Amino acid sequence: MNEPDAAVLDLVEQSIEAARRLGVSWDEAVEAFGLAAKALAVAAAKADAGSEVARIELARMNLEAGFSKAVETKVLRNGSYAYH
Repeated sequence: MNEPDAAVLDLVEQSIEAARRLGVSWDEAVEAFGLAAKALAVAAAKADAGSEVARIELARMNLEAGFSKAVETKVLRNGSYAYH
């Protein structure tokens, strides 16, 4: 995966904001994003009649690729954040 495009970065920001707004812990949010990744993989497999196992494995690889990217996030005192 190359550097994320603007739409992907927007999704990241919206996801972080949704977790904060919903009041879930940071650990719960991370687990939820992993669950969402698996759900997206299963939905993709069903949408194109592909292999669910192959799509889940690709999702795991993409999650690892995301973890390998540099990020800078600052949580501010009022609970908001800045992401770059």
